[in-house]
Amino acid sequence: MKEMKALLKKYKAPIIYFIASCLALVLDTAIVFLITGLAPLGQDGLIETTVLTTANVAGNVAGFLLSYALSSKQVFDTKLGVPGLIIFLFGLCLSCNYYMAIYEADRLRKFR
Repeated sequence: MKEMKALLKKYKAPIIYFIASCLALVLDTAIVFLITGLAPLGQDGLIETTVLTTANVAGNVAGFLLSYALSSKQVFDTKLGVPGLIIFLFGLCLSCNYYMAIYEADRLRKFR
């Protein structure tokens, strides 16, 4: 039990960051399902692209803001504010570019 407590204390920040990311994911998904569930269907019986795009953007923004609020207070021990928000957004953009580069490299590797 002591070893478990020591591990939890040692890895407290990554665990809290993981939980905050999961909560942001749940919020994001709930918003998308709520908006698309309330939207009327198009003539072809599918959800309109503009509604789906709007729902996705709203969910992403809400999830990002929740992740920022929880992470900056609990994980990084910084104040909430515009400079921190810009740095957090910059880090998110860098990670997205990194994963897109990996995806493209893997896609190009398959076509050699």
